[in-house]
Amino acid sequence: LMNDCNNHGTCDTVKTGSCTCDAGYKFADCSLAVVELSDGSAGNLTTTGPKWFGMQANTGAASTLTLQPSHPTDIYVIADPDADPNNFVYEMKFSQVSKAITLDTEQLAFASKGKDGFSVALFVNAIDEVTNTLFDATVSYSFATKESA
Repeated sequence: LMNDCNNHGTCDTVKTGSCTCDAGYKFADCSLAVVELSDGSAGNLTTTGPKWFGMQANTGAASTLTLQPSHPTDIYVIADPDADPNNFVYEMKFSQVSKAITLDTEQLAFASKGKDGFSVALFVNAIDEVTNTLFDATVSYSFATKESA
């Protein structure tokens, strides 16, 4: 059982033991706070050591998401803002990205999915596992709809 769903969801203790997450949270235990992307959004996600981050865009408009990781990052994408992408469930995966990448919804054929938006999960691998050294890492992001770009 997921029990309290990290106080960000409701646990079905009778049938499944699974969580239904509140808006703005994802993962099986509702532990992942999600960055809500809107036109003009920009910022930095920071960590010391490995960490998961989540993002979602609730717009069907053609758009771009640019990500610039400081350390190798795995990017998982699903063409559904309500979906929960991770290393087991995704439609697209970009492995060990270490320089700027721009995801363009028109090029990724999101429009054909019939969903108004998409979800992204990022795993920042900010650790040297041989020496067990943690690194400070940042993923810079910017999001824009094509109408404003």
